[in-house]
Formats: sequence, structure tokens, C-alpha cells
Amino acid sequence: VETMKGTKAPLGDQAKYEEKVTQLIAALEAVASGKKDNAAIERLDKAQSCKACHTDHKPKKEKK
Repeated sequence: VETMKGTKAPLGDQAKYEEKVTQLIAALEAVASGKKDNAAIERLDKAQSCKACHTDHKPKKEKK
């Protein structure tokens, strides 16, 4: 996940993409460092929503 930091958004607003990546990294680091309370877990659940990021930033594949 940390390798996503500094990358270009494949699609959509670059600033929003960077914010989502930053939030994801911070949430993962918090839980990895031992924060296991409900707030930390909920923050991680929200930050790691694939659909939330892919809806805004993943290019659509062309249908054949």
C-alpha cells in the first residue's frame, strides 16, 4: 500500500486520490502499531474500501 504514495491517479482528481492513499496508509499504520479499538478498526474499514477508490480512480475496461 505504501508504494501507492506518490503515484499518479489513473483517473479522476489527483488531490482526492492522494488524500485517500494518505488516509489508507495512516489507518493501516495505526492498527499495525497496536491500536485495535473500534475507532481504529472503523477508520481502517472506511479507508480500505476498494469500491470507494476504484469508483473514482480506476479506468473502465472496454467491452469487446
